[in-house]
Amino acid sequence: MSGKSRNAIDWVNEGNDLYDRGQYAEAVICFDMAIKVDPEFPMAWYNRGVALGKLGLHDLAQDCYDRTVELRPDR
Repeated sequence: MSGKSRNAIDWVNEGNDLYDRGQYAEAVICFDMAIKVDPEFPMAWYNRGVALGKLGLHDLAQDCYDRTVELRPDR
């Protein structure tokens, strides 16, 4: 993606790719970047929670799930 700035979806997609390869810590970094670009992007928060869960960080994962529900109470 040289020459253009990355949006939240770009970061989530990269995080998903890393997650699929079992690189959970690196995926969390990408989801963090997505959240930095768009703090109200529920998919980034949810995916961050899933990756943190894989790392055994269940309290942090729950915080992400709670934030997801705050952003999307209809889900």
